[in-house]
Amino acid sequence: MQHRLQRLIGVLVVWNCLALAFAVDVDKLVPVRWPGGPLEVARRAAKKADPAILKDWYQPASLDLLHDTPINCLLVTWSAGGDPALVREQQQIAGAYAKEAHQRGFTVLGLVYAGADAAQAVEAAAKAHLDGLALEPDFADFARLSQAGENQAGFLLIPLQAAAGAPGIRVLSDSGATVATPTSEPWMDSNLWLVRSLRAKGQTPVWLGFALENPSADNYARAIADSAAAGGRWVVAPDDGLLGGLSQRQPDALATWRRICEASGFFEQHAGWRPFVPAGPLGIARDPSTRYPDVADENLNLIARRRIPYRMIDRAALNASALEGVKALLVTEISNPAEGERSMWRRFAEGGGLLVTGPGWGVAVPKDKDYIEQELGKGQLIVYREETPDPEALSKNLLHLLGKGNLGLRLFNAPTVLPYLSASEDGKQLLVQMINYASGPSEAITVRVSGSYRTARLYGLYGAATDLPVEKSEQGIELAIGQIHTYAALLLER
Repeated sequence: MQHRLQRLIGVLVVWNCLALAFAVDVDKLVPVRWPGGPLEVARRAAKKADPAILKDWYQPASLDLLHDTPINCLLVTWSAGGDPALVREQQQIAGAYAKEAHQRGFTVLGLVYAGADAAQAVEAAAKAHLDGLALEPDFADFARLSQAGENQAGFLLIPLQAAAGAPGIRVLSDSGATVATPTSEPWMDSNLWLVRSLRAKGQTPVWLGFALENPSADNYARAIADSAAAGGRWVVAPDDGLLGGLSQRQPDALATWRRICEASGFFEQHAGWRPFVPAGPLGIARDPSTRYPDVADENLNLIARRRIPYRMIDRAALNASALEGVKALLVTEISNPAEGERSMWRRFAEGGGLLVTGPGWGVAVPKDKDYIEQELGKGQLIVYREETPDPEALSKNLLHLLGKGNLGLRLFNAPTVLPYLSASEDGKQLLVQMINYASGPSEAITVRVSGSYRTARLYGLYGAATDLPVEKSEQGIELAIGQIHTYAALLLER
């Protein structure tokens, strides 16, 4: 985890230091890994994989597969460590292919692997008129690469992020074992929290660069939705079997490819949802200077898995306006609160909020307790003894302390579904995006939302949207959903 965080910090430094006049709108790029050429063949052969299909992939015919799809950005194999002569041959072939792709309106980025010569990769890419480079998660020579790209106007340098892995379901036993009995609680591997965290830190774009271990049409769609729901992108990575089938225009491969493109296209059709802001009753104060970034990120990870809708608030932006609508405030990241911050937090709690803080609050907690509870005006104060409370215990306690009835959103009969709640800036629309991490559909789901809404429209990755009847409940509304196969979205309007 620490290695990943150090890399993310490096990425942010590189990204922010590049004064690039972008020739394209990066937010509108829909990327795909498009591997091929002798360098890719050599890389795959070293891993004892069958790379034959990639040998002649960089022919104009492969671009026909992208016709009438939302994909508009190709990541072509460009540079890696190893034989310099092989790298030059690769760049000659990929450069000619990029010229053809440009003529068809595609943006082309060279994919740079670990061990590549950074200066040579930039120089060759600029000479071949590539639009920029995409950096594999394990590429580490950021400083040299950014220096080499400084004088290339309009040249993109986009780092691919190392995600937690492909989204899906695992089963965990009570002891924490990875594999457990069929009665164990389901565990969702999700990158929603990571995309949200990176975007909150100001990184754009957020592209995740992982491959699927078990490629299928549903798993491709789930990986796309898992990143796109929070405003990021998974760089679609067709497996070699799919590429082989596509090269031969096999019906099954073409059908899978259509499903991939439809799933990608769905989020382009609903690009208007991207500016929606996270909503929820829990505010999480983020401190960029925290001494425990691993713990801070794990808190986001596990709180999301408890289905607690939250919004992140940067420490510098934490004021009364930012706390509007917040019922609970988690400030354990801030270990050295200033007096002004303490006063603001106190007013929040005294007004009826739940304040969760750590030893920096200055209240002694007995050694035999993890935290103590105190009434504070109309609200409640929770003080943890440790500066870094155990994230698993903290997420459980937050759910208990906040109360399920105060979450603003509850899903029933959906144990393998994680939601992401966001709202339009004017507050008139509420968006509930739901991702099912299991291989089979979740059925007969009930969604309960706090507040008053007149209309509800249900969207899926495939097919037309439908209007749902809105039933009033004690605290808001209830909606019945037949099933969620991979992804569904509810758009509510007041």
